[in-house]
Amino acid sequence: MDGLDFKGNVSFMETSGYKYLPLIEPITLKFSTTENVDFLTIPMFISPKLEKVKVEEIILEPSENRTVILFIILITLAFIGILIYIILQKWYKTKYEKYLFKERNQLYNVATYIHNAKENNIPESEIRKTLRKAGWNSEQITYALRKYAGKRTGMYELPVKKLLEKKEEQMKQQQKDTKFNKGYSPN
Repeated sequence: MDGLDFKGNVSFMETSGYKYLPLIEPITLKFSTTENVDFLTIPMFISPKLEKVKVEEIILEPSENRTVILFIILITLAFIGILIYIILQKWYKTKYEKYLFKERNQLYNVATYIHNAKENNIPESEIRKTLRKAGWNSEQITYALRKYAGKRTGMYELPVKKLLEKKEEQMKQQQKDTKFNKGYSPN
């Protein structure tokens, strides 16, 4: 820095083009310069000797495996989702029809109308229009047309009952095939 002047008796040492002041005991430095500088841009720093800097080896403790935790969370969410789906499937299978048609006779009347209209080759769009004018809502009409056609009226069915029956059948077969029963003949 141009015009750098230190107050007091300060003797610097020089190495590799830098001047330094070994600080053995606390001292107060006062200096002045002719350059325009502020505290942030002043080209000075304070540093201990590198030999005095203690470098420790950082040992990372093994953290919990996040992929295992994520996998457990996803399996749990999938299980909860399947459980909710099965409950909704059961509701659609047992209560949805009663929800749409308060009396069983209403569904019978709509099914009879659809059957007669189909026998007279009336297009489905015309059947929908006529039922709509008669006061049926679109959900009831769609349900009745799908039921008449033998199509699925609710949600896709998960084969829970079939899986349970298959498991029960396997357990019965295992009971028959125990060592005690195998090869036994009453002769």
